[in-house]
Amino acid sequence: MKRFSLFVAAVSLSLLLAGCGSTSQVSKTSSVASEVPLDWQGREFGVGIPSWAQDLGTGNKNKLKKHPEAEGKKLFALHGEGQDRDLIFSDIGTRRAFGEIAREIETHVRTTGKSGISGNKDSSEGTSAKVTEELAIAFSRATFSGLEELETFWTLVRRADGKTEYRCYALYGMEEELYKKQVHDIVDKVKSQSRTPEELSLLERLDEEAQKLVDEVGYTNVGEVR
Repeated sequence: MKRFSLFVAAVSLSLLLAGCGSTSQVSKTSSVASEVPLDWQGREFGVGIPSWAQDLGTGNKNKLKKHPEAEGKKLFALHGEGQDRDLIFSDIGTRRAFGEIAREIETHVRTTGKSGISGNKDSSEGTSAKVTEELAIAFSRATFSGLEELETFWTLVRRADGKTEYRCYALYGMEEELYKKQVHDIVDKVKSQSRTPEELSLLERLDEEAQKLVDEVGYTNVGEVR
């Protein structure tokens, strides 16, 4: 019984952190202390909480790179919560993951275009804004392929307000070379239109920046799923 109590405490301090809205560590710890894990995937077989779920639940997404199947892959994780476990997993499924990957690149391109690339002395502000917007739109409409589901996990908790909810996690991976190729192909498609040397130079820079995301662990908390 003592070992079980210690295990429950560990679960509370790890997985439940993902459900706290405050960015203050003190607020997080206080909120978690009043939440209770009721069930989790594999509990009936004596299975503990996998390290990848603990890392994701405590906000340490970069530790997911140590996952046994992570080598040579671009990783992306999704997290959702609500009353219907099947509905949550449906919402954070492969289709949603593909969309989030496209959104991640689109956001990065826009941010890079407005900051680093737009400050390039060899390009005009107007040209930079135009090319950045065109590429961002291309990524937002892109359809990626080759994403593999690596892991899924769920917990059932009683929140501080007394209500219960499921918290579900999914980890996906895509071969790095495939990811890079698809990113490059999308940029090439935009480049294939009539371009000035200045625009081509900017697109090549943005391609390089987008490629860097392959080393980042993408993560989206979709929030409550109804």
